[in-house]
Amino acid sequence: MCGIVGVTGRPGAPALVAEGLAKLEYRGYDSAGVGWSAEGGLRRLRTVGRVAELVRRLPEGLSAATAIGHTRWATHGPPVEKNTHPHLSACGQVMVVHNGILENYLALRQELEGDGVVFQSDADTEAAVPLVARALLALLAWATASPPGSSPDEDYHMGSIWCPLPVTEHCEMRQNDAGVYEVLLTRQIALAAGCFSFHANISGACVDGIVEAENGNPPYWTNRFDRYGSYPRGFYRFMHSFTGVGDPEVDVTGTVFTMRMVNAVLTVAVFGAALAVSTAANRRLLAYGGLIVAAPMIIYLLASINPTGWSITGVTAAWFGLHGYMTERERWRRNSLLAVAGVGALMGVSSRGDAGIFVAGVSAAVVLLHWDRFWSERRTLIAPALTFLLGAAGFLSAGQTGAVTGGMGGGGEASLSTLINNLIMMPALLMDAITGNLNWGDTPMQPLTRTAVTVLAGAMLLIGVRAMNRQKALSLFGLLAALVGIPLFMLQITGTVVGDQVQGRYVTPLLAVVMMTALWDPLRGGVERLSRTQAAFVFLGLVAGHSWALHTQMRRFITGDEVRYLSLEHRIDWWHSPIPPNLSWLLGSLAFAVLCTAFFWVGRRADALPASLEG
Repeated sequence: MCGIVGVTGRPGAPALVAEGLAKLEYRGYDSAGVGWSAEGGLRRLRTVGRVAELVRRLPEGLSAATAIGHTRWATHGPPVEKNTHPHLSACGQVMVVHNGILENYLALRQELEGDGVVFQSDADTEAAVPLVARALLALLAWATASPPGSSPDEDYHMGSIWCPLPVTEHCEMRQNDAGVYEVLLTRQIALAAGCFSFHANISGACVDGIVEAENGNPPYWTNRFDRYGSYPRGFYRFMHSFTGVGDPEVDVTGTVFTMRMVNAVLTVAVFGAALAVSTAANRRLLAYGGLIVAAPMIIYLLASINPTGWSITGVTAAWFGLHGYMTERERWRRNSLLAVAGVGALMGVSSRGDAGIFVAGVSAAVVLLHWDRFWSERRTLIAPALTFLLGAAGFLSAGQTGAVTGGMGGGGEASLSTLINNLIMMPALLMDAITGNLNWGDTPMQPLTRTAVTVLAGAMLLIGVRAMNRQKALSLFGLLAALVGIPLFMLQITGTVVGDQVQGRYVTPLLAVVMMTALWDPLRGGVERLSRTQAAFVFLGLVAGHSWALHTQMRRFITGDEVRYLSLEHRIDWWHSPIPPNLSWLLGSLAFAVLCTAFFWVGRRADALPASLEG
């Protein structure tokens, strides 16, 4: 039985991890290893035998503040050093430990070897490392594609991250002459978004200009922060740990990039864990349903510091974890996916008030989808009931019941004509949830992206609804009713119309759940495989749509959208990534393309494991 220990934020982390591994010896193991972050890259030490040998060989005085460790009980590959965790990616920048078995690791290995990946061990975990690395690479390309303040309301979210509740414990606060509360931040944090928002012809260089104009980054009073708890505290307080509050020399752009990358890592960790513990049918479900709606809106938000990123990860993980809990047969898989659902629900309710509604809703949708199973094993209702209550409590908690319409002004009286107009225009809002304008609504996606992604998502939805029973129909109807009903309700109570204040991204967290529910075949207990021709069409459309969306986003901030050159380096007004723009675009596009090869390999039958390797 394997064991995992991780430490971050404590100097001497490798020794602490080794100490933790020693406390897990009772679980049984045949080898052990420790990996840590050091200057110049990642380092690891692996030994066969007892943890005491690992401790003896571990260099003294290691000051690394981040480390992971693993004790291994051999399944795939004999107990030798090369098969011992942690495993490193070929580039040496990603390190992974993993419990459980990747049942289709032979298919993954063959696919990755065909892409030129060189494996260093016989372990199944190593097959997951390149996929994790490429998922991260795609997200990191988006994370570094825009300056601070670029995502919707990011000035408000930066103020709330630097000064989370209780505000006076973290920032200086005052009440101005108009009675409005303000906090003291640096000019760049407070003014970054305002220098380019709604003006797509202005590049991100104006953010650097704020510092240059003032010959530094002096303090600045701003009222753009969460003074009254309109958002949950969890997301802001977690992000706050990366801010370096009180340091007037803080690199705002570097700090925001770091926070975006942390969110990217969390996303990959949650869904990587879900894939690792799922069998082939559910892996196919997550790959098909998640990737088909991933670009551009979802991947853009996941790699941002907008709380909606956590909402997307949390709501999707909550549904998938509960679904896996009801469909997997082995207890360890069911319990592991239940843990994924719990983590997802906590992320959701820690991010936005409306995410609490979504978590509660998808919990109910899972019960409807698998009602026969829940009815025959009533004790299994405890899990979705708890996530439902968690979601409801998150929404109803102090300060969040106004989150659905908070900050919206009335546009007029709600009337029957307004309702009819909004119903007619609702498809446009739902399309915006997938391929809508990015940033402050000032960066429209090109027709290539909007057409390819929308058509493919619609086609996949039609493929899924061919298999239907009453439970699936009720579950899918409920989710679609929420997808349409929530924004329609917000529009009516504010007296506004589609395109005014309510944005498609408000329901983006439900997209993958709707798609996975539609794709699940309750009669066969799986997902219909795409043919190679179908997979090829989906692959080409998604890769092209994503690649051009990333190019559009990078162009908008490198020079402003008035420049039309294909090369992103023809003129560079703003760029802070150490990777040149063209190379960043190429790597991000290729990484997403490799992820989309999942439409081919998840269509294969999983390679059967020898009986001696099971368990």
